[in-house]
Amino acid sequence: MYSKHASQFDRLQEAGMSSEQVRVFRDIFCNPNIELHHEGSVNLTGYVTTAQAQSGRWAVAQNNWDYNPESTTYPSNGGLMATVLCKEANDYLGNGTTGRSDIVIYLPVGVGEDPNISSGDVVLFFETLDGLKVATGYGDFRVGAIRIDANADKGTGGWAVMNGTENSVPNGGSGVDLRDKFLRQWKTTTESGNTGGGETGALDLEVIVADTGHDHTHSLGQGNIQTGSGTTVSVVQASDTGTDDPGPQYNVTIQKVDGGGAPSAVSIPPYRYVAMLERLNNSKSGLGA
Repeated sequence: MYSKHASQFDRLQEAGMSSEQVRVFRDIFCNPNIELHHEGSVNLTGYVTTAQAQSGRWAVAQNNWDYNPESTTYPSNGGLMATVLCKEANDYLGNGTTGRSDIVIYLPVGVGEDPNISSGDVVLFFETLDGLKVATGYGDFRVGAIRIDANADKGTGGWAVMNGTENSVPNGGSGVDLRDKFLRQWKTTTESGNTGGGETGALDLEVIVADTGHDHTHSLGQGNIQTGSGTTVSVVQASDTGTDDPGPQYNVTIQKVDGGGAPSAVSIPPYRYVAMLERLNNSKSGLGA
């Protein structure tokens, strides 16, 4: 029994029971300090709310998560707490939504995070004392974040491979294609988005020879070496103008890899392919749905 119902026992006294008997009944059934114990089932038709705990409820998302009705952007971008439109369900499988009204569930997330709920997801939520329905634990990386995934799949909901198509702007992404590219931190924000580099390129070598043991100089000229396959390689040649000895001789050997074409230098360090995934703005507003 509940202590607020104690006054109802006064009706027993009105019915002829002595005041002492009514007091005893009230002490037995309405003492809030006595532990309640029941062996059978207790069927409740309403919700049970306590100061310490509350039973969770299930709902099915009818749309993707969305911006707060009083905001024009997502939480990590300065927007207010996001929401999702749902129908309450009977269980964690999402059964029993037929005929039920839509409810708005708020989605609190951590600093720098955004929600990640898609239409059809089953959501666990609670109702606060003021009647606000809240679902915690559905925060993800902020919109626009990039992660590396060693799996060969296309990631999870709210994420897309950065191939310029799956992470396109209409899909809630940036449209940036990172296939066969490395990431590099800009020095200033004005450089953000710039690209550069190449898979192969020419290699320029500069050699400085110090000869401190001889009183002479070397003048540099340019000559050509014919490789025998129609390719001419330009080299720097030295001539000795010293008087005390002929000076050292410097020989350059150019070794060509099998196959035709001009020599080239590979500029790609050792690598391993992984998936580059972008956190999409998969909100209802972000997708324009």
